Amino acid sequence: MTHALNSHRLLFFLSLAAMTSLSGCILVVDGVDDDSGIPNGIPYIVEDDTYWNCALDDVVGVYFWEFQAGVGDADGLADVESVLVDVVLADSGFLLESVNLIDEGAGIWGGLVWEDESELYCGDAVDVTFTVYDFWGDSDSFTLYY
Repeated sequence: MTHALNSHRLLFFLSLAAMTSLSGCILVVDGVDDDSGIPNGIPYIVEDDTYWNCALDDVVGVYFWEFQAGVGDADGLADVESVLVDVVLADSGFLLESVNLIDEGAGIWGGLVWEDESELYCGDAVDVTFTVYDFWGDSDSFTLYY
């Protein structure tokens, strides 16, 4: 009888193990981006390190637009995927140009656009919005108004 009881227990545990492995259950914890258990931090714009400028390049005689964004992320700067800049006319909101900035290191992203290769004109009254995205789709925006 003991042998039969042990056989039933063994069969029960083998069945349980088989059902567990075949159930296809996967545990997903929303907002956790790695095995550290730390929830995904939202990226943010560091306003004091964020600016735009339009100036004349005296050597080539062409105006250029310079953009810089300071960014941060509680998960670390490696979680920042991209920084985009939208330049719109201040009076109408008409989109003149969108620019992808380049990671320059240490939380600084920058870019340069030549005026004659874009829809930008240094004399226009513009609003400039900087948006940072992380690899999880979270974002933050900051606008410098004219």
